[in-house]
Amino acid sequence: MTSSSESDRSGLDTGRPIAQAALTVAISTVTLVAGVATFSLATSAATLSLALLAAVVNPILGIWILAVALITVLARRRDSRGRARWYIGAGVAVAVISAGINVAPNIVYNGPSILLLLGLPGLISIASFATCVAVGSIGAERLTRGRLRLRPGAVVSAIGTALLVIGGALVVAVFGQWVQTSFTLFGSPPAPTDADGVRYLVTAGAALTFTLAATGIGFARRSLALGGWGVAFVAVALLTALTFSVPTGRWFDQDLTPPTAPGGGGTDCQFDPSQPGCGG
Repeated sequence: MTSSSESDRSGLDTGRPIAQAALTVAISTVTLVAGVATFSLATSAATLSLALLAAVVNPILGIWILAVALITVLARRRDSRGRARWYIGAGVAVAVISAGINVAPNIVYNGPSILLLLGLPGLISIASFATCVAVGSIGAERLTRGRLRLRPGAVVSAIGTALLVIGGALVVAVFGQWVQTSFTLFGSPPAPTDADGVRYLVTAGAALTFTLAATGIGFARRSLALGGWGVAFVAVALLTALTFSVPTGRWFDQDLTPPTAPGGGGTDCQFDPSQPGCGG
């Protein structure tokens, strides 16, 4: 009995609200930085250092951290699960409000039709930030439920969650690549290069691989949450890869008309009544 008590004391006691809040912010920030780094490397939209700086020096992240501090003070007598739900709700609310503030001026000047252009990126931004917050809140809650112990099963589940986050970032990167190469407001976009097509195939393949691996870990661990989210991420990854392919129509809009073999039925001539098939 004494040895059991001493074993418990050897663990790190993280059951206090402040510890939970600190872990929530730390895990969420690391998840956000990892996702931004993956997206930046896959799309080459910006240098990695600038992308990471923008992820950390982020008004949405700063406001959410303040909300976490306020919730921790007001809900210090709640259990850890209650606080985790409040953290997630605050993250979703901050992301939705921020997206609304960004879109509202465009609606005023350009009309509601601008939502067709900005709606999908806005939803992706909200979902991405909410995912990072959820990973941090749930992870911190589980760590602060009692003593902190690194069991093999917990490590495997953490790896599965990391694979799911990276796979989700790659799914967003597939959409970003399509925007870079195939989307334009005016005129026709330039034809994607072969390198763009290879980059798309690698990114889409990696997104499916990571999300499938996370799903497999979830079902192997009998984790309903990880397995269920994994199935959803796999479906979204597949739909995104098929819908936003590079070049556009890679999988569906291919010309099925067989080419005419040289001299195999076609007649190369101008109008000549004396020749059959040339007007004669």
